[in-house]
Amino acid sequence: MENFNFRIITEKEFEKLESTLIFSDKNDRSFGEISFLDKKFKFSWHSEIVLPIIKQIDHNAFGIGIDLNFVLIDLNKREILLNLKLDNYFMDFVMHNENIYVAAQTYIIQIEIKGCKIIKEYGLPEFFNEFILEGNTIRVQCIDNEIVDL
Repeated sequence: MENFNFRIITEKEFEKLESTLIFSDKNDRSFGEISFLDKKFKFSWHSEIVLPIIKQIDHNAFGIGIDLNFVLIDLNKREILLNLKLDNYFMDFVMHNENIYVAAQTYIIQIEIKGCKIIKEYGLPEFFNEFILEGNTIRVQCIDNEIVDL
């Protein structure tokens, strides 16, 4: 990401920062800050060994997923466009053909980028392993190597 910086911070730093809060829970043990040009955002998560996945969606927005959270943030307005509380753990997300595909362990959520609305949810036969982009097709490989076409 151009001009993008993520850093892990201490809980004490987190409490003192006046950055825009994305998400946080009282039982969280890990803390981070995202800087994009002059804009700063802070958030916390539960896991101490897993790092968040952060990707720029376009020049005005980025997505971030970790634990049971996935959010889309408007950089200019410093506001949350979409805040998903997932039923099981966030795994990854990709952008394809004006849509975002968010993978949790057992399902995929398709989100329209422009309207930030959920279009469809796809159940998976087994736990998510990876996205495979092939032309206009998005495939999901599960941990048992089964492939699901979206």
